[in-house]
Amino acid sequence: MKRVAPTSRSSAAYPRKRAVTACQVCRSRRTKCDQKKPRCSFCEKTGAECVFDPTALSTFDPASLAILERLDTLEQKIDSIQPQQQQQQPSSHLVPLPTLNAENDSNTAYTVAKESQHPDSLLPEDLDDVLKWPILQDINYQATESSHIPSPQSDHTSPAQPSLDGDELNPGITNAYLDSFFAHVHPKNPVLDEPFIRRLVRKVSLEGPSWDSESCLALLVCANGAITGPFLAPSISAEELRASPGRRLFTAALKRIGATLDSAGVVQAQCLFFAGVYLMSCLRPFDAWRSFLQALAVCQSFKFMGEATQTGTPAEESIYWSSWKSERELRWELGLPDFGTRISLEPPQRFPTLPLTDDEEILRAWYFYLSEISLWRLETEIRKDMTTRLSEPNSNTPDGLTDISEIYKQQLVACLHSLPSTVSIADPPCQTPETDVLRFILQGRSTYVNELITWPYIACAVNNIPLGQTAQGWVAKGLQAHLERLDVNRVGFYHRHHGTWLMLRTSARSACILLAVARSSMRDLLPVGWDEAVEATVKMLDFWQADVEGVAALARFLRHLLSHVP
Repeated sequence: MKRVAPTSRSSAAYPRKRAVTACQVCRSRRTKCDQKKPRCSFCEKTGAECVFDPTALSTFDPASLAILERLDTLEQKIDSIQPQQQQQQPSSHLVPLPTLNAENDSNTAYTVAKESQHPDSLLPEDLDDVLKWPILQDINYQATESSHIPSPQSDHTSPAQPSLDGDELNPGITNAYLDSFFAHVHPKNPVLDEPFIRRLVRKVSLEGPSWDSESCLALLVCANGAITGPFLAPSISAEELRASPGRRLFTAALKRIGATLDSAGVVQAQCLFFAGVYLMSCLRPFDAWRSFLQALAVCQSFKFMGEATQTGTPAEESIYWSSWKSERELRWELGLPDFGTRISLEPPQRFPTLPLTDDEEILRAWYFYLSEISLWRLETEIRKDMTTRLSEPNSNTPDGLTDISEIYKQQLVACLHSLPSTVSIADPPCQTPETDVLRFILQGRSTYVNELITWPYIACAVNNIPLGQTAQGWVAKGLQAHLERLDVNRVGFYHRHHGTWLMLRTSARSACILLAVARSSMRDLLPVGWDEAVEATVKMLDFWQADVEGVAALARFLRHLLSHVP
């Protein structure tokens, strides 16, 4: 039987044809060539010499040519789809650029382009982002320096501090430091056992500090006590702070902070946390955040971590909560990145355990502490729920959020009414100014929740996006919340404590929001007295300009906007 030779692949199905070949310019650029003659479109546009090298032409079998032709068709389809996607891509900012009405001058409101809102723009933004809002840009304002408060880096360049000279650890002086610490610092974060700390500080005073974590903690307690004072008393100035015994005590503690890295325990976490508290009082937020983050890292070694059924000691639970909320708050305000949504939104699973004691002052501090944590948890849960809802295409319009906003508001009201009577802010009894500091903090925390709930409506107001009557009501509620923040903060405008830097930022943000709405089409929704509150905020910024870089420029910018309100 005669054997038939197999038909070659090249002659089986397709007539042989020359492959599609690009010119030398397009081939070197690895881009598609339309092969127009005598010059392709790219060479004609750029004036390049268009050469089709015959020696570079190659032939392919029919099957390969079919694949190439299908790839070419597919590439053309992809090219036609990409421009459509770019047109539909939502903006990641409120509005990229402002548009001034031709008849308006700097004294009138901006007419801002109506663009679709990205869900992220309907969640609260920090001060730096608010200052970039188009509605706050004034073409007639000549800034000599940035009005942004520098935040995500350390600019601490003070000279080396002298060592302890012995007077700082005199038992009589350290007792005064301890009294100040437990009166003005400890109630806000009651994470230490007072009898133990007093014995520890006395031992260090009599024997001198060693190089262990316990001595480091004693020095940090004294350092914080040395620079703090009563809520309404004059605060220590920046110059006095640099020359204070507290500064020398803190420097001595820093020399021993390395002992906290050798092992992980409660004392080590407490050292890092109170180093952060001191740095916050010095208005050094980034350095403070690093300390809080390291304290939180130490807490990960606690046995109760990750075990839903296991509890820790009160000391472990309390230092973990304090480190967590301090790190969370600073991370957001500094604009630092998160590493995963779950980490950024989930609070610790358990409340700290209330200590067994009959001491009314200790119990009041703990009631405050647990109340603040309750507000933190509520804010975190609302933020998480809003993030989920705003990611849904049919739920990211303010008019569609009004029902759920009402539910959020009811949850906040219920939380405030559930607070213990000794720290209640729903109907606070008459208190001395010193004990009001705890209510002052809780009122500020509740303002954060109100700001979160009403932010989507504020975001639309500053962009002149039309809203229904119900949504406009939420704009008014949001503006009232920002005015209340300035009124609440005013009592602490000139008091140095570890929340002063955050107070500066949040107050300036609220002032910016009130000014932005004053320049919008919804200015009629502004509450009575808003301009007086903004003016008081500007004066407060003037007071702190020697302590924080950028505050002076920010104060001038806000003063300019206030003087040019329509």
